[in-house]
Amino acid sequence: MKTRCQRCAIGALLAVTWLGSAWARPAITQASCTPAPQPLMYDCRVVLADGGQPVTAAVFTLTADMPAMPMAHHVPAVPAEPTGTAGEYRATVRLEMPGTWTLKLRVTRPAPDLLLRNIEIGAHGKPAGATSPHAGH
Repeated sequence: MKTRCQRCAIGALLAVTWLGSAWARPAITQASCTPAPQPLMYDCRVVLADGGQPVTAAVFTLTADMPAMPMAHHVPAVPAEPTGTAGEYRATVRLEMPGTWTLKLRVTRPAPDLLLRNIEIGAHGKPAGATSPHAGH
């Protein structure tokens, strides 16, 4: 009886370990947004990896929110597109002011997930930390 319980416990542990690895989550390993030619538009680039390997077939939308001003800015979700580099994707979004923004990736493939990453946005065309006439807003 004791041996049977030990086998069941070992089997359960192996199943949990296998399921955990099968359901590994992709992670954002790099994220940045640079000014696009249009005012207030930014080209955002994210790199996704799972267990150190690039995630090459991800499907997700990208949106953003300011943690300091939740729900004050409506940034429509836009589909991200692969750049041609393994694990790298891009999307162009409208970010209305400098500051800390949270990029939100709503992943549908390889598995449904929500990935978040904070980034700093400077005044349009200037590095983060540069002064802006709207810095006090």
